[in-house]
Amino acid sequence: MKILLIVAHGSRQEFANQHLKRLTADIGAGVEGRFDKVQCAFLQFNGPFVIDTIAELVAEGATQIVLFPYFLSEGSHVTSDIPELVKEAKRLYAGVTFEVAPMLGEIQGLKDLILGVL
Repeated sequence: MKILLIVAHGSRQEFANQHLKRLTADIGAGVEGRFDKVQCAFLQFNGPFVIDTIAELVAEGATQIVLFPYFLSEGSHVTSDIPELVKEAKRLYAGVTFEVAPMLGEIQGLKDLILGVL
């Protein structure tokens, strides 16, 4: 089972996390054939937290998890925290393949997307 796991910072305010949860559902509705499931998880403050979500996905039968860093810039979450989580997940779940996709801020066409809505 191939999973897309969208990883974001997280907020102390649950309502602030709802945007990503809605976006995750929208993305999940449009990934037919590319991913079996789309999930989101957070690094701080409010769950679901990344490492717990990975454990749940593996228990459900995930064999490949692609983490998508929902970040615009390369701060410590992108350069340190996510790689450390992936390292730990690989240690815990040797039979699962983990991949980290380019972060949101590196996506080609993001500039055009932004300018297109202005």
